[in-house]
Amino acid sequence: MKTLLAVAAALVAIYLVLVAFHALKQRSLIYYPTTIPLDLARAQAAALGGEPWTGPDGQWWGWTREAAGAHPEASPKRALVFHGNAGMALNRGDYADLLAGFAESGPWSVYVFEYPGYGPRSGEPGEEAFARAADAAVDQLRVEDPAPLLILGESIGSGVAAGVAHRRPEAVDALVLITPFDSLVNLARHHMPYLPAGLLLRDRYDNIEALGGYRKPLAVMTAGQDRIVPVRFADPLLRQHAGPVLHATQSGADHNTLDFDPADPSWHSIDRFLNAELR
Repeated sequence: MKTLLAVAAALVAIYLVLVAFHALKQRSLIYYPTTIPLDLARAQAAALGGEPWTGPDGQWWGWTREAAGAHPEASPKRALVFHGNAGMALNRGDYADLLAGFAESGPWSVYVFEYPGYGPRSGEPGEEAFARAADAAVDQLRVEDPAPLLILGESIGSGVAAGVAHRRPEAVDALVLITPFDSLVNLARHHMPYLPAGLLLRDRYDNIEALGGYRKPLAVMTAGQDRIVPVRFADPLLRQHAGPVLHATQSGADHNTLDFDPADPSWHSIDRFLNAELR
């Protein structure tokens, strides 16, 4: 009996250590930033055919590329991109190329947002910090031009995008969510069912709640072989949406192998959808 109690106590102790480890290290397990010096970031933005995007205080906010082929007297449509949890905004040239190829809904000027603690931007990653920085960026873009924005959110960026749509609904013309999830808590439960994710997670990215009142156009892109964010985690977002909605998928892709060629039928359907809904 004593042996059984000792074994049980040891197992409980090991489990508590495991829970404590994940509680203390959770942000390093969620966010994987790449950081670089500002001078290198400026050079990389130029190499992408863009230029640095800075805030009123001179802080690096990401990079931007102007719309190609826009009439000089017309205000081009603008798209704001929130990238995934790894790398940095300067790794996301594919999004600017993608939107440049949206011939029906464009031309688009693209702003690829950088999170605090990523690239050359100071700060620490986290949902609250991302939300404050994203709201500041949207507010500044609206000061410069009051026209609404197309918001794209990739993976964890779907949570940032959904939050912006919730807090700044007047600023969002349409949403494109790429490999999104209903909530980070549910996704964590899927990957780590042995942990009390609902109690542990500080950053929760509850996209179901954030988009509960959203009625503007919503396009969702999923990867059929996605094992990081399985397609079923996007289903609740699609089911609850009461406005115009489109679900496109690349059945053979996984989370990190989506094809960003705008000629791909999945992206072409999103381009057509945006053109029809944003007239």
